[in-house]
Amino acid sequence: MKGWIRDAAGVRTPLTTKGVLIGRSSACTVVLDEPSISRHHVLLLLANEAVLVLPLGKKGVVVRDEPCVVATTANHGDVLGIGRAQFTFELEREQAASPWLLSVGGVRYPISKPVFTLGGDAGDDLVISAWPAHAATLHAVSQGQGLVLDLGEPCDVTGAIAQGEGFALRRGSRISRQGVDVEIVEAPPSVDTYDDATLPSEVVLEFVPDGALLRLQLSGEFTVYLPQKRADLVAALLKPPTGIVPGEWVDDEVLSRRVWGSQSASRNQVNVLIHRTRCSLTEAGLNGPALIERAPGGGATRFRVASARRVTVL
Repeated sequence: MKGWIRDAAGVRTPLTTKGVLIGRSSACTVVLDEPSISRHHVLLLLANEAVLVLPLGKKGVVVRDEPCVVATTANHGDVLGIGRAQFTFELEREQAASPWLLSVGGVRYPISKPVFTLGGDAGDDLVISAWPAHAATLHAVSQGQGLVLDLGEPCDVTGAIAQGEGFALRRGSRISRQGVDVEIVEAPPSVDTYDDATLPSEVVLEFVPDGALLRLQLSGEFTVYLPQKRADLVAALLKPPTGIVPGEWVDDEVLSRRVWGSQSASRNQVNVLIHRTRCSLTEAGLNGPALIERAPGGGATRFRVASARRVTVL
């Protein structure tokens, strides 16, 4: 997905993985000289097939003629109002060919999204009526060169490499449940499994209203907005208890206390939260399953960072 914001004079500013920051500060991407506007007033991030609008200023913004003080999404043609200024969102879906194909009963289907679900729900990307809803989730990572499987329900997986509670898939890998086989029949010719060697050298997690901004430095700079509980999970992994450094395993019991407080959380709740956080990272163009890794057999999780890293939680 590509996107821009267009102002009243017709000037277009591209939306990038770093986001577009609008405010009075000269460090912003778009600078508005108006006293009522905060120095950092609003951040715009591409999020799947829409734009995430994250108000940072005290007075909020206007989206679709409605006041907005919390994170919301905007679509193509929507209008963003900031003080006296107005911007129109222009989004364009990229139709790049998928390097991955799935075969079910001899019919082939492309994996058309970074996060692609299989299951019996009408909202799944590939609907298999015999399966439960959201039974399996595929993460297309590393610019389409890797494919990682997360299971929401028990399935038989063959021809894949186990990675904690997930799997790195390759050509010939097969996912089976209730007599239905899904096989990887086409993949990038130079890749059998995905390469997770590139890890962030710098990570900054900054809490904002209703969540946090996660900034990572890899081959480029990425900014991801995480809703509150996903932000709490990442904070617990990046700022673990004394004696544990970022990048080391953190027990589920510790994560549960940090995220849910005195409430007890089941292993399934922890797994679901990890899965959703991975999806947020994958949709931002990162390798979600490689960054947030489950221990073999479960029970512990880590946020993987480079050995020479800088980690900050604000």
